[in-house]
Amino acid sequence: MPKVQVTDTTKYPDMGLAEFKFQEDGKTYRVRPKPGSYDRLGKFLNYVKYVCPKSGTSPFTYPRWQEHFEVDRLNQAGQPVRKPEKKPPEAIQMELKLGSATRVVLSYMRAKEAEKTAQQTLKVYLDDKRSEPTGWERVYWPDEAIELLKTGRVAEISLDHDLGDDQRGTGYDVIKWIEEATATQGFDPPKIHIHTDNASARQKMLQGVKSIERFKALSDQNS
Repeated sequence: MPKVQVTDTTKYPDMGLAEFKFQEDGKTYRVRPKPGSYDRLGKFLNYVKYVCPKSGTSPFTYPRWQEHFEVDRLNQAGQPVRKPEKKPPEAIQMELKLGSATRVVLSYMRAKEAEKTAQQTLKVYLDDKRSEPTGWERVYWPDEAIELLKTGRVAEISLDHDLGDDQRGTGYDVIKWIEEATATQGFDPPKIHIHTDNASARQKMLQGVKSIERFKALSDQNS
């Protein structure tokens, strides 16, 4: 039966629970939410803190934890333990055959893999209540959506307006960011959907989308 104990939690004033640490059989792990999963972190904490010690189960039996959390094993200095990189079978064969040229070949393979990963696109769904459609990445706040937009990997984005805390922002803030980035930075905007039920806000956001389309057309003409 694994021995599980929560050892530390970190909270931020504007975010609430940001991360927690636990020990399992003497090994220490740090848990952080992936984008769009901040609201799930508290449930995972309660599972580790209360369910695991009583039931004797491992925290890693929590449903779909890999989809929502980054879990790092920590060393004695509190730093993440990095696992040795696993070489694919084809790389091992090349290493055996090519000898001194191995590093060049493997570097090329890694660069191609990184390029492939960078080209993978995202569909982002900004909403505080509705569940995201299959295949979409859900986020809850404008800053989370904007951080994903900055990666250049967002192909489509669907926006609600009222997110429960206007001080932290609304869906219109994302529209304004895309508009400014398209006009001043040559940003290539994704396909934009508006799914808010707020009629007046919807009209304002759609006007923003039209403005973004105009800036995009001008940019394409000048390129």
